[in-house]
Amino acid sequence: MPFKPKKIKSKLVPLDDISEQMVKEMHTLFLDYYEHSDYETFIQDLGDKTGSFHWRERDTGRLIAFANIKIMALPYKGRKVHVFFCGDTVCHRSYWQRNASGNSPMAPTVFAFLLRFLLRHPFSAYWFMLSMSFRTYLVIANNLVNYYPHYQRNDRKTQKLKEICHLVADHMYGDKFDSETGLVDFGLGDKNQTIKSDVAPVTEEMLRQYPKIAFYEALNPDNQKGIEMASIGALDLDSAVAYFKKFTRRVIKGVEKHKKAENLPGRSLG
Repeated sequence: MPFKPKKIKSKLVPLDDISEQMVKEMHTLFLDYYEHSDYETFIQDLGDKTGSFHWRERDTGRLIAFANIKIMALPYKGRKVHVFFCGDTVCHRSYWQRNASGNSPMAPTVFAFLLRFLLRHPFSAYWFMLSMSFRTYLVIANNLVNYYPHYQRNDRKTQKLKEICHLVADHMYGDKFDSETGLVDFGLGDKNQTIKSDVAPVTEEMLRQYPKIAFYEALNPDNQKGIEMASIGALDLDSAVAYFKKFTRRVIKGVEKHKKAENLPGRSLG
């Protein structure tokens, strides 16, 4: 039954604290958006993670979103890179409009965690993801300044990110990862886990209007068959400053909108 977006609360649940009931809630929500997602495989994938972010309605306790995460430290050219991996991620469609408008219920929780992660590892922190659709790719491409694959850039920073991206993908997926294409194929054919057709459809208008979506579709044309693209972004000062500016603009916009609604006098903050 459809429900209207409500106030929510969020929590990072360590793997050892995730109960069987929580897993069943997560899997039920997951099944609304993915095909070929049996319970045993879901448990197996979860067992490899560090924990899971949970977002719930404050008054009902209903699970409306979750994101399973893993923290890794891998050797790279005599040093270590510290990697935040965000795996299975689902948000109830009733909250999609809030995500699109920049009022995401998920973003503040994740970015607060990433800021702490960056402060612990200020020169070696990265965010790795597998993208089964353009929506996942845009999480990194729209929120981080330095990322790979980049739809425009191919400079030294991007090449370094490519090396680290391939390092992580090879560590996690072995021969399922193709370093030539940057894609991961789990080799199950038509039994590969796939996003349901109504979750992330791509139109010709979208391809014309949004170059990042067109770029993703060109790199991973078989995403509807469950083929996933490895991507990574640097958690660095550039992205922290950019996110702070974006957040500040939203706050200012919200204050000005409130003033207009209440017809209050006052000088613009912008």
